[in-house]
Amino acid sequence: MASRDSQAKRDQHSYLPLREHQFALTAGARLLEVPSADPLALVTVFGGLGSGKSHLCRHLVAEALERRPDWKTQIVSIDELTRQLHSASTQGRIRALQHRLRTETDLLVIEDLHHLATRRETQQQIVALLDERHLHHRPTLLTSRDSPGEIGGLSSRIVSRCHGGVLAELPPPGLASRKRLVAHFADANQIPLPQPLVEMLAQPAGVLPGELLHDIVDLRQIAQRRRISIDEALVREVLARSHDGPVTIAEITRLVAREFAARVSDLRSAGRSQGVVLPRQIAMFLARELLGGGAEYKAIGAYFGGRNHATVIHACEKIRELLKSDADTAARVTRIREALRR
Repeated sequence: MASRDSQAKRDQHSYLPLREHQFALTAGARLLEVPSADPLALVTVFGGLGSGKSHLCRHLVAEALERRPDWKTQIVSIDELTRQLHSASTQGRIRALQHRLRTETDLLVIEDLHHLATRRETQQQIVALLDERHLHHRPTLLTSRDSPGEIGGLSSRIVSRCHGGVLAELPPPGLASRKRLVAHFADANQIPLPQPLVEMLAQPAGVLPGELLHDIVDLRQIAQRRRISIDEALVREVLARSHDGPVTIAEITRLVAREFAARVSDLRSAGRSQGVVLPRQIAMFLARELLGGGAEYKAIGAYFGGRNHATVIHACEKIRELLKSDADTAARVTRIREALRR
């Protein structure tokens, strides 16, 4: 628990409140002060990938721990919660897990509600969890890419409970907020950016915070690799890569990494940890699918840590079969394809 608390405190200091997030921040802060049986003890924050949902939630958890140091808090994704429920069920510990989540945890954050669509058993558990937490006056914060009512396959009972609380959307930041974000990310990455370059990077409309952060990181990496200073020409190059031009292996990899909350450098490394193998294979599969003959197996393997063509062929075959049997993976790949078409 200590490591989560210290992480929450770091997140509080790194989070940048935006004008567009004010309603969500106010609703989330009210969770820490709700009177008993207040229906507003459930808040659902929704917005696109990279809109800042996770940062906002961690900021609120940090705030909760500052106000109420005795509180027990937990942040769990739908994927992780599903695994926990399955494991507890097979090991005969389901009641203990339910008790911890439903009554012992003072502030519970459940991320990625949109991943519930194909998980009927988890949906049933979520309904019971929300009802019992409401009964025990425990505040709950949910996140989703879409408004609950727009999530296909989501139980109407979950939708109605979300609508009974507060729905807070995180829209794309306006120009003023984009400028603040660029300056904030540049400072966090120790990149001295003159104001004219900050304004250049902030100009593209509809860009989400996560995409601005990617541009800043891209700038730093390119400048370091080439051993050059960041100037207007380099900023224009990064913007062209991010917002224009045909699909590239780099763009595919970036979107896959974003979907799985992984780092591009990890996907391209020689590492084989469980968290990067699947997204790396998906990136290989999509590179071959979307680039066709323009991306031979050998070239794809070289891009992903110097792997040979046999590894890429195996990855493509595995993902092709997985798409037929695993709805969650299929949904993720669909989202990445759609993002690449924008």
